[in-house]
Amino acid sequence: MDLWAHFWSIGWTVLLVAVLATPAICWIIAVVQVSRSSLSDGARVGWALVTLIPILGPVLWWAIGRPAPVR
Repeated sequence: MDLWAHFWSIGWTVLLVAVLATPAICWIIAVVQVSRSSLSDGARVGWALVTLIPILGPVLWWAIGRPAPVR
């Protein structure tokens, strides 16, 4: 593998990690801020669940394993 190809393979890895890690870090910061706020416990849990729906939807879809339609 030449140096240029190695650079690009590392570059894509860094981009993918950044795309996945950045929202997770921001969500953790938001969870800490909400947990320190004066909201009730139910509102805190509700907020956490509502913000996780975009992540839980695809995970559950994959875990349940709905088969793809036959073409």
